[in-house]
Amino acid sequence: MDDIVIIQPWFTAVGHPAQSLINTARALRKTKGLRYLVSREADHPILQLGTLQQITEVESFKVRSPSLREGTLQALFKLYSQARKGQRANHIFFFDAHLVLLAACWSIFNLSLKPRRISLIYLMGPERVTRSRTATWLVKRFLARQEVVLYVRTEELVAAWHEAFPMINDSHIRHMPSLELTEDYSANAPPAATSQLKFGIIGQIRHGKGLDWLVPMFQADPTLGKLAVAGSFNNAKDADALAFLNSFDGYRNEYMSDETMLIIAREQHYLLMLYDIWDARMESAVLYLAARAGRPVIAYDEGWCGRQVSKYGNGMLVNSKQTDIASVESLIKSLPRPGSEEYASLLEGVVRFRNAHSVENLREKYLQELVN
Repeated sequence: MDDIVIIQPWFTAVGHPAQSLINTARALRKTKGLRYLVSREADHPILQLGTLQQITEVESFKVRSPSLREGTLQALFKLYSQARKGQRANHIFFFDAHLVLLAACWSIFNLSLKPRRISLIYLMGPERVTRSRTATWLVKRFLARQEVVLYVRTEELVAAWHEAFPMINDSHIRHMPSLELTEDYSANAPPAATSQLKFGIIGQIRHGKGLDWLVPMFQADPTLGKLAVAGSFNNAKDADALAFLNSFDGYRNEYMSDETMLIIAREQHYLLMLYDIWDARMESAVLYLAARAGRPVIAYDEGWCGRQVSKYGNGMLVNSKQTDIASVESLIKSLPRPGSEEYASLLEGVVRFRNAHSVENLREKYLQELVN
């Protein structure tokens, strides 16, 4: 395989960036020709870096903060330093990157780096770029270069990017699957039959995840079931806006390791994904978490999540055009209970989703994208 350097300039950011890279490295660990380059803050815990170092060859570069802009620029300088020492990669693959900054700087750095391919994964749609004429021009010029490929995580996002940049060849904007489902799932067991359902909202706590109406709904009617909210805030503004969580006895306020999140997810009967502020075209780490835990989800019927649940039957869907509290309460009261045939059918859907998105099914496709 060609020499490929996989870069995560956002490795110290709170949340999913580091863990997603670790999952990918586990999935690709027996592949020759891969090396990794990640950001490192002086006072940041080294646990995740140590985990990655146990899996594969890793180098790091210093950043002052978990800024994607700073990390992208420092990564380019690190690549330049390596190139001066004769360490070049045929393929430079940014696992995350500040797209506009990379587009603005690439023609300069390419003079020294000269890879056969430079690619990056971009998690969102094109709107943040296209609202600026300058950014649009920079990105359009960048994507038109022969060596550049932009990867997005869902087919919905591919369509949005092609619509926004119709002048760019389709081969320069492509879909790259996630390699999140890597472990042995034999530890999962169906939950025992129970009269009280348990629901979980797990991960980063922020405004827009429906907490401001879901928590009061469960508090007002305990017969709906028991709600657990577990995770940490990413900023003080969200912590202030959702301060009522501090008096909610189902709230667990802490930054959780990937293993802890999985344990908590297994304690639930359903994971809730009823987000008020969310780009439905994006994939969801929670849907992968639910698959790993062997639990169905409750999600809106639009975008990537809605398509996945409709296709595999790994959860229940809420009509995104009927999002009043009464409709959601009615759905929750009618949910299949553990021990029923209907709930067993949902668990079978979880297995179908997990198999379709497993490393075994996607690894070769991933590698082909890296070398072709």
